[in-house]
Amino acid sequence: MRRLGAFYRRLLGLVRRRRLEQDLDDELAFHLAMREADHREAGLSPDSAHVAARRQFGSVTLLKEQAREAWTFPSFESWWQDLRFAVRFLRRAPGFTVVTILTLVLGIGANAAIFQLLDAVRLRTLAVDHPDQLVEVHAADMTRGRMGHFSGRRPAVTYPLWEQIRDRQRVFSGVFAWGATPLNVGTGGRAHYVQGLWVSGGFFSVLGLHPAAGRLLLPADDQVGCGLSAVVISDAFWQAEYGRDARVIGKALRINDHPVDIVGVAPAGFDGVEIGRTFDVAVPVCAQPNLESDTGQLHDRGWWWLAVMGRLKPGVTIHEASAQLESMSAESFAATAPLAFLPDVRQAYLATKLRAFPAQTGVSTGLREEYSTPLWVLFGMTGFVLVIACANVSNLLLVRAAVREREMALRLALGAAHRRIVRQLLIESAMLALGGTALGAGVAVVLSRAVLALFHADEFQFMAISLRVLLNWHVFAFAAALASVTCLLFGLVPAIRLARSAPHTAIKSSGRGLSERFGMRGSLVTAQVGLSLMLLIGAFLFVQTLHNLERQHAGFNTDHLVWASIDYQRADLPMDRRHAVRRAILERIQAIPGVESVASVQQVPLTGESAMGPIVVDGIGQQTQSYFTHVGAGYFQMMQTQLLAGRDFSEQDVRSRVAIVNHTFTRQFLHGANPVGRTFQIRAAPGQSEPAYEIVGLVEDTKYNDLREPFQPIAFLFDGQIERPFSNFNVVLRSQRPVGELTMSVTQAVATVNAQAVVFTPHV
Repeated sequence: MRRLGAFYRRLLGLVRRRRLEQDLDDELAFHLAMREADHREAGLSPDSAHVAARRQFGSVTLLKEQAREAWTFPSFESWWQDLRFAVRFLRRAPGFTVVTILTLVLGIGANAAIFQLLDAVRLRTLAVDHPDQLVEVHAADMTRGRMGHFSGRRPAVTYPLWEQIRDRQRVFSGVFAWGATPLNVGTGGRAHYVQGLWVSGGFFSVLGLHPAAGRLLLPADDQVGCGLSAVVISDAFWQAEYGRDARVIGKALRINDHPVDIVGVAPAGFDGVEIGRTFDVAVPVCAQPNLESDTGQLHDRGWWWLAVMGRLKPGVTIHEASAQLESMSAESFAATAPLAFLPDVRQAYLATKLRAFPAQTGVSTGLREEYSTPLWVLFGMTGFVLVIACANVSNLLLVRAAVREREMALRLALGAAHRRIVRQLLIESAMLALGGTALGAGVAVVLSRAVLALFHADEFQFMAISLRVLLNWHVFAFAAALASVTCLLFGLVPAIRLARSAPHTAIKSSGRGLSERFGMRGSLVTAQVGLSLMLLIGAFLFVQTLHNLERQHAGFNTDHLVWASIDYQRADLPMDRRHAVRRAILERIQAIPGVESVASVQQVPLTGESAMGPIVVDGIGQQTQSYFTHVGAGYFQMMQTQLLAGRDFSEQDVRSRVAIVNHTFTRQFLHGANPVGRTFQIRAAPGQSEPAYEIVGLVEDTKYNDLREPFQPIAFLFDGQIERPFSNFNVVLRSQRPVGELTMSVTQAVATVNAQAVVFTPHV
């Protein structure tokens, strides 16, 4: 009890420190005044009495320290004095303090910032239950045995093939399909373009997710013929559109002009399974025919639009899963072979093998492949920056040590303990490291966002990059620890040198003389120069790589290029009216002030939409494969794609089947000969017509799916020849007007032609 009472009194002394200090000062002053009075009564003058009293009284500071030991913790008092001294010392040397902390901030902040991005792109696992059990299922070779229409960002399987995988697999505790799609959503009286996600009924349950509100989609929601019964929105969409109002559950959301009930909200922090992408609305796969009535992709064996993932059963390895998938591949592909496939394509399709691939960090549709290597290089460069920063701090501390050795020697000569001096230096170094670490955390967040803004984000919202950048404490702690060790080690140099020599030696020597004997400084300077040269070379190579990526020739000019999708499904236009409406809309958009040119296109380049089919070129006889897309008159002029031979399309081509091909088409199929006047035939299933097209033009190569892919053979067909045009089409236009103004003008122009048409938000 006595010890507990003493501890309590000392603890109370910390709280009442100012009052106790004042009482102590008053008491000491009282005793000193009494002694002065005694000396004056003895006949001394006031000044002599004051001096005699002070001499007799002794050291006031020592008495204060002894008194404090009685009502506080001596060790705490000692540390508190050292801390205050360190603060005063650093404040007296603002240049040294600021430069040291800023140097540490640069090294720590740069490393943590780049690693945040690297973690988001490459290393971080999905925010789901047991992500290490997740795998993706697709063909071992996705370049062979596939033909038809490709939509979405990861078109790995068709719906019939997904059904085979779902029903035949025996190695997953759960399996699901998903696919990305743009959706026209109406909220708050306006229609706009959002990130949609097709999901099978097991999507959320297999991932082990729980709703933020309402419920998530279930297998019962994804049955063939389900209609439009339920959707789940993301937490970000819930916040942006509804302000996190819990009453959103049960409300109707208009998707492609169809009302669908919102049944739940996905958990916060879950952005999907695709790295760098997010979603706004998740829709059951079975609802596809209702939302996109113009396409029959749900049961189309040649329409690739879904990806498949599964969760391994306990005890099943990924190699065992691949073995079972391969064993069931023959039957699965035999049951889903498209009737339109000709013998050689069918043979390649039937020989395809399914396998399982790790997916604990999510799947990538080009982002990981494009940025992983540059980010690793950049992380290595920031590592050099950290090393150079530590070397700079070391030099600063060594210079400071040379100046302070005489100070430390004097303190030792006056009776200071060597242990106390070491502690003082440790506190000063720790404060520098703490300041650099704290500011480095803030700089890391700012730098990571700045670098993220420099990413080559896709120009179209459907392909926009969205990364959740989080401060990674592992790399931050490593960088901070390295900087702290640097500060502590080199901050102790004066004490280390004093331990090796007598104090009077340091007192007799000047700071300059001592600093000249620091051989370590020369070594550090040499190391800094070498590392700086390596960093400059690496920076040059990195910038050159980025420059090359930016200068990759896409085959068209992207400056001031804008695209929008126009949907007039609500108008219920007959087939024979759709071409006329399309032409009228293009004419009205062309008349908008500031619009330089406009054209229609079926698949906008670089959005992931593509179509591939078998063709036979006249004079060749052998069947081959080519990509296709439909474009309108003036498309190549608007895109500023060079016409190498022949002519462009015109509205007079409605009654004739004509095509324009790219340079790769002629190189692969015509040995580089002039294609104008040649014909090719698109092969079809038995019993279906196989139209022949005359080539009337040759254009330079253009990128189709991705900027990094090699040029592919493409046949451009005139969209005015489509016998059954869709109820929506894309327009691309070139204009320097702000997108906000352009959106309003395009919407008004379309409304003058058909008031029921909906314009998806234009994108630069």
